[in-house]
Formats: sequence, structure tokens, C-alpha cells
Amino acid sequence: METDSPTPSMNAENESPLIIALDYGASSTKAAWARFVPNTSLELNDIHVVREWTGDTGGNPFVPSSYAYSSEGPSKWGYGAASDPAAIHRTKAELDVATASEGMGRLSELLKILADLNADPTAPAPINTTERPEKVAANYLKEVLACVRDSIGRAGGSDALSRSALDFVVTHPASWGYDTKNNIYRTVSTLIGELFPSNPPDRCRRTVHLMLESEAGAQFSFLSTNLRRGYDLREGQCLLFMDAGASKMEMSAYLVREASPTLKLQRVTEVSCEPYGSFSIDNTFYDRFVLNPGNKGDIVSVGPPGTDPENTTTTLPGSRLHSKIQNASLRHFEVLKHGLRNDVSAEASNLTTIVRVPSGGNEGDVDVHLTNQEIMDLFDPVCNGAMRLIKEQLSKLKEHYLRPEALFVGGGLSRNEYFFSRVQDMVQQRKFTAVRLEDSWSAVTQGAILLAALNHTDTQGLSTSTATACTQSPFHIGIVLSDEFDPDRHLATQRYNDTLYGTSRAKDCVQWVVHKGDMVSTSDITCRNTTILRRLTQFSRLSGTVKVIVAKADDADTLERYSETDPGLEILDVEYSIEGIPSSLHQSFHSETRVPYSKVELQVEFSLEHEKIAVEVYFEDSNLIPLFGGLGERTPKRYTLGRISTSTG
Repeated sequence: METDSPTPSMNAENESPLIIALDYGASSTKAAWARFVPNTSLELNDIHVVREWTGDTGGNPFVPSSYAYSSEGPSKWGYGAASDPAAIHRTKAELDVATASEGMGRLSELLKILADLNADPTAPAPINTTERPEKVAANYLKEVLACVRDSIGRAGGSDALSRSALDFVVTHPASWGYDTKNNIYRTVSTLIGELFPSNPPDRCRRTVHLMLESEAGAQFSFLSTNLRRGYDLREGQCLLFMDAGASKMEMSAYLVREASPTLKLQRVTEVSCEPYGSFSIDNTFYDRFVLNPGNKGDIVSVGPPGTDPENTTTTLPGSRLHSKIQNASLRHFEVLKHGLRNDVSAEASNLTTIVRVPSGGNEGDVDVHLTNQEIMDLFDPVCNGAMRLIKEQLSKLKEHYLRPEALFVGGGLSRNEYFFSRVQDMVQQRKFTAVRLEDSWSAVTQGAILLAALNHTDTQGLSTSTATACTQSPFHIGIVLSDEFDPDRHLATQRYNDTLYGTSRAKDCVQWVVHKGDMVSTSDITCRNTTILRRLTQFSRLSGTVKVIVAKADDADTLERYSETDPGLEILDVEYSIEGIPSSLHQSFHSETRVPYSKVELQVEFSLEHEKIAVEVYFEDSNLIPLFGGLGERTPKRYTLGRISTSTG
């Protein structure tokens, strides 16, 4: 389990802390909480799943991950925004940091939406283009956490809440990198300070921890199935867990280390991921039948935001907005999708259902006739992804001489009868069973609380032998670089002439790499990297200095120009020499002077450990020949050129 806590532990007046779990899903969000009494065992019945959502009268254990901006009246969220044509859906999908190609795909799709806005009354509704994904997520999660706070308050009173130590557990996919986790971490940390103040201030612990969705889901799945359905868990068993959600599927394998009195698991394989889920099915239907009604071409699979792995189309499921008519079409398809059964008989396959979709312009609506077989075909990319996950995990387990006894399937997609029956067929061919969760909606949040209670200590909050406890960076860290001169951004005193290219550049520009409040590990090292480029001629010096600046002021990262007289900056000079790097660097020639030069990319790595900083300048040679002249992956060699470490108080 991975654990990140943004604030130092503080003593709470109440000896029984509250554990609050949040599963921010791509289609819906779930939350749960429990009062934990140290040195006791937390039972499933002690966990409160939040069912009191604004605008919901059905007591659902989830709220739609939707947020709507409007020029008229207040913004809407959750159930109030789910059918609103101006809702921004699936905000979590956009939090994942996009590659350059994915970003271009998102921008291209957005421009298409805006261009068609006035041409077609059935075109997608306007999209909010001014708010960053992090801000949309913050606006949405503020409403979610307010409902969680009210749920706890109704059970124990707001006064008890303000006097309790609170541990927040936010789950996330294994595919999220540091930047994406840091975005959600900073967002939730800020909201907690606003919505869950302690009384007196700073007296009671308020911490945020990140946990893998798959680990939390596995803990709940195995335990609840063992208790409620009589599944016989035994020490030494190997079990698989699949989290089949809206935007992705993940799978990993676990060994039961202890079955009673407390279930303890050990993950034995890395989490495998596939970028397919229920959204993939919806988006393929949308592109094939709604955007192009009557055009029944080959099935194409629409994958994660901004990309299509089969390179057939580009889409933006993270922010795609639909008109009311289009929303109605998708809701109709949702009924068909979940009503589908795995019946391969000719009569069942040819059964036709009518879906009404808009045609655009003044032509009116179009009735699209879908056979069961056509609907089944929409599931193929997702089911193929599930098959790849199973094969990959079985291959990994074979390396450990292990064989699974069962596959537990959770997540919203697991509730689809057709999908689950396809998964059942896959695992039965491999001589083990598939088990579907009864409480798949809240499995991750309840599992997060179970793991939190299992690993809880009075003084440090969440803690495990494999956990990585983190705190907030107490400062900003940046480096001083040169940049292409821009009279609108730079001062005349920064300007100098590049003798190699004959162009104007600006010196003393600041690039911030670490920001105050970012996650920093206290047990493992958190590393952040940036690149500097040097062009070397035969007359160039082979030594240099990287100037690192450290600033503690909250708004210091707005500084764009370095000044050695600024009292708010601490300066670290990292001297380096490139004499030891390979001499066979690729040479280029100046287009006019024909002066030969070599381009050298140097990496600057910041290793952070609470209030300790280590900076290393290194060169990574990725052009090494594979061992034995083979065709395998090249193994880069790292040349350390300079290093400095310091503590800053």
C-alpha cells in the first residue's frame, strides 16, 4: 500500500480517529467512513457507506462524477448535473497528465465541437474552456466532501467531528504517475483544511493518504466474500482481483498470508492495466451510431482520452458533452447494454432493438436498428482487454510457481451480465472460477478503510512496512536557465547574444521544478527531473555550474527572473564536469558558419526527503549496444557529473 500524508502528525483530543475513504471514479464517486478504536478489530458493519447525496432520493452508494458550469444561476454537480447538457463529465479522466500527442488529440476534438456548435442543433453542448481539469475536480470534490462531512455530522455531531483526528484515504489507479497523484493530493489537502477544520485549530490530526484502488478492492472483495458467501479463504491461497471500471481495467494477484482472525494479503505481481472500460463501449456506440447514424461500418474501439490504440479515430471522452437528445440516446443504450445476455443462438443474435438517435439539421430523428450481435461486437475490445490481463497475470504467476484458485471481479462493469459471463468463460477454460462482488460499487472505499484500520497506529496515522509515508514540500525548488529572448517577457538587462547561433537570448530565467505543497516521501526518495541543453564546440569549457534556487514564500513560484540580491532565495551552486562522458556524441554544423558542435542533454535530478535536498547533474547514454550483439532493449548508462546535498530548515 502506498501512503501519502501532507501534514505532520498532531495529537488528537479524541483517541478514536475517523477514517474517511474517497474513490473518485471516472463515471461516479463513492465515499465511506468509520470510527476506529485503536487495538480493536474493525468489522464490515462498522463501515458507513455514504448514501446521502444532494439531489438523490434513491439512497445510492455513488454520485455521478459530473460538474456543470452555467452562465445562468449556480453551478450544478452530481445528480443535478448528470443530465445537464452543460455538464463536464468524467473529470477524473482529464487529471491524468496527457502526452503531447494526446494533448493535440484533445485540442483537435475540442475545436471540432466548438466549430459545429452553431451549425447543428443536435451538436454537443458548450464546453467550459477556461477552467483547468484540476480546478474542475476541486469544485466537484468540494461538493462531495461536504456531503461526507454532513453524513458524519448526522451520525455523531459536528462538534465531535472537529475534535477528532481524521485520516483521509484517496484511492487511485496504478497507472497514475507522480504528477497526477500530486494534483489530486494537493486538491484534497486544500479542501480538507477548508471543510474539516479542527477545534482548536491545528490541534487534531488532518492527513491525506493515497492508496491503490486494486489493493483496497482486493481487501474488501476477499474478506466480504469469505464472510457473506462462505468462500473458504485459507493461508497460502493465490487469488486474482480485477477492477473493471468505466475508463480502465486493472488486475493483480495476491497471496493470503493470514486468513483469521484478520485477513492479511501480500501482492505478488505488479498491477496490469488496460485502457478499456464501459466508456469504451459507450464511445464506440456514440461514434458509430450517434455521430454517424445509418453508417454501420467496421467496429472501431475508442480508447482513453485523446487517443485510439487502433489509430482509427481521435476522441475526447474526458470532456465530451451531449445535447439532451443525445443524452437520451445514450441512456437508452445503457439499458440495452446492461440487459444483454451471453446467448449465442441464431435467434438471440438476430433479435433487433430500435434506438432513436438524432440525425442533425432538420431531418428529424433516426431509428437505428441494432441486433444483439451488433451490441455484442461493441464489447469485443473490452473483453479482449480482459483476456490480455488474465494472460499477463498468469504468466507472471508462473514465474513464482503459483496458480490462482479464483478471480474476483469488481467495479461497475462487473455488474454487466454479458461482460461477466465472458470473463467466466475465459477463466473456466483455465480451470479456476470467477467470483462477482455483491457490493461492487463501494468495494474500493470499504476496502480502503479496512486496510487503513489494519495499518493504523496512534501516533503516525496510517503505516505499513511497505508504505511510503509522505509530507508536503516546505519550499519551491527551481533552476536558473537561459531562454529565447522575448521583449514582452524579459528585461533588456537579461538580453545577450548567442555566439553560436547569432540569436538573442535571455539569461537568469527561472524554471520551477518542485512547488511548495508537493508530495515528498519521508521514507523513500521523491525525485523530480528536468533537462538542460549544452552545445559544445572545440573551444567550449567542459565544466559548468547549475544554479539551484530554494524559496519558502508561498507565492515564490511566480518569480520568473533570478536576482542574486533577492533575500527570499537560497542559492545552491552545483558544479559539474562533462569530461567523463562518451566522446562519440552526435555532431551538428551551424547552418551558416558550418562550425561543428555537439548537443549534450544533461539531466538535473532533485531528490527530496522532507527538508533535505540532493541535486545531481548526470548524463545518460542511451546509445549503448545491447549485450552479446542482441536485439534486446538498450540499457542506458548513467554518468554522474556533479552532485550536492544539503539540509534547509
